[in-house]
Amino acid sequence: MADANSQQNGKSNDLNKLKVTAGKDVAKGVYSNLARVTFTKNEFILGFVLNIEQEAQLVSRIIVSPEHMENLSEAIQESLAEYKEKYGEE
Repeated sequence: MADANSQQNGKSNDLNKLKVTAGKDVAKGVYSNLARVTFTKNEFILGFVLNIEQEAQLVSRIIVSPEHMENLSEAIQESLAEYKEKYGEE
């Protein structure tokens, strides 16, 4: 599976060695059916929204550097390609 950090600075990182922990609230995640991306010169802001019957609520916001956004975009594209290969087009 693609990972946003796998190509950082032209080096392959072995993220299997990285121990990541999360509290219960973070680990269970949140559902979002709408996202908005905005940016400034130094950062990208990803706002994840739950939109139900015209009532929208921001459920999470992630702020990343332009370099990390590029890595994330590549990882998402790779994951989508793998998904389509496994499950077909929708």
